[in-house]
Amino acid sequence: MGVVLPYYHPARVAEEIGMLDHLTGGRLEIGTAIGVPQELSRLNMTMAEARERNDEIVAFLDAALANRIVSHRGKYFSFSNLRLLPRPLQQPSPPRWTTVISAESARRAARRRVKISTGFNATPLIKRIFDAYREEADTLGFDAGPEYFALRRRVTVAPTRDQARVYAQAVTERLKSFVAEDERLSTQAPDAPAPSGGFTLSDDEFITGTPKEAAQTIIEQCRAVGAGHFLTVLDWSAPLDEVAQAHDLFGREAIPLLRKG
Repeated sequence: MGVVLPYYHPARVAEEIGMLDHLTGGRLEIGTAIGVPQELSRLNMTMAEARERNDEIVAFLDAALANRIVSHRGKYFSFSNLRLLPRPLQQPSPPRWTTVISAESARRAARRRVKISTGFNATPLIKRIFDAYREEADTLGFDAGPEYFALRRRVTVAPTRDQARVYAQAVTERLKSFVAEDERLSTQAPDAPAPSGGFTLSDDEFITGTPKEAAQTIIEQCRAVGAGHFLTVLDWSAPLDEVAQAHDLFGREAIPLLRKG
């Protein structure tokens, strides 16, 4: 279950968590994010307001998952003695994930004991972000192993390397155009520390080649940052036939290699 929190009513999200956890037999994992300016502008919402709403909803969800009855009084939402049913099947709660783009946000996530995913930045910088989480977890007394981390990348695969490169060029141009509108994007060198709350669009974000080549790069990057999970968008925003081919190739040829790696 993935939710861009500023868009939704927190009580509705909490109720759906319980229901979906039962419907999936206790296999639900919860992913949350603030969203991006390109999306938020359609609601006439600034990033500053989205961050405030996100922080308030996250606090409510954490309380709702920990307690049978919850009250909350904030800037955007207020509830008194709210009983949320059904309770999640997984106790104390389903696994929780959040997207981070800086060491500071990684440390905040560690204090909430939620797992993290990230992308865009160069692999060495992502390792530093994950290391910040690990350091915070260590001070809190819990072991943050690879299962706490997910690396997210744009992957473009095709039967041949040359064909994949053609597809990847279009993916790169579309993504660069999309993120250019994001106020958090930095134009600094990829391996330099990003400003607080910012990110860079590194060449590492784009993994391209045959399924075998892509799988090898994925394994190398995940090992470098200590990530036990990998998230991808295959042939991002491409025509449907290209996307379908990418999913077929990746599923048949890349995933078996990733499982062995």
